[in-house]
Formats: sequence, C-alpha cells, structure tokens
Amino acid sequence: MEQYERKFKKKVSEGVDSDFIYNVLRQQKAAGVAALSMAKLDKFMQNQGRGQFNYEIFKAAYDADPKLQQLVKNFDQDKIEFKTSELDDVEGLPGNPGRPKDTVAKMAKNAVDLKDL
Repeated sequence: MEQYERKFKKKVSEGVDSDFIYNVLRQQKAAGVAALSMAKLDKFMQNQGRGQFNYEIFKAAYDADPKLQQLVKNFDQDKIEFKTSELDDVEGLPGNPGRPKDTVAKMAKNAVDLKDL
C-alpha cells in the first residue's frame, strides 16, 4: 500500500500548471529578459511550491498550451527564448530557427535536374 501511495503522490506533484508557467514567463519577458534558463525556471517553480521542473515538463506544457506557443520563440534543454516581435513566426527570415535552410540552392537544384540529360 505504501508503494502505491508514493507513486500516486509523485504523479500528482508532476502535474503541469501551464497558466502558472505562462505567468512566470510573461513577467520575465515584460522585465526585458530575452531568454530564461531552465534552471532559473525550476527555481521559480520550487520557490512557489510547484515541485521540481525540467525540460520534459515544460515541453508537455508547451505542446498543450497555445498561450505558451505564442510567447516562446524557441527552447531546448538549457533555455527558453522569448519572441521579440510578431515576425518571429514568419518562416524565411534570418534568425528564425524554423526557417528553411538553403532554400534558393534547393530550388536551383530542383530546377536543373541533370539526371535527364
């Protein structure tokens, strides 16, 4: 019985409160912070009694909450980068991690297919 209670308590403490995460990130962005480390976000969460926080928990919250997707430009194991303008979502602009690489080179290669010659 004790083992079951431990597993149950662990699952409850790992619940993702995306509204709280959003509020923390929004406050940091409003304060002029361009990127926030996962370690610092973990510290914010622990100070508020929200338990340990890591990349997997943030990813789950990000995937489930469109508000977080509107606020965050990019994130990885170490940091979360905030969007700085509406243009961060536009593909093809320099600095956008989702932009296609070497688009012109790919188009030229496709236009001149030397296999048929």
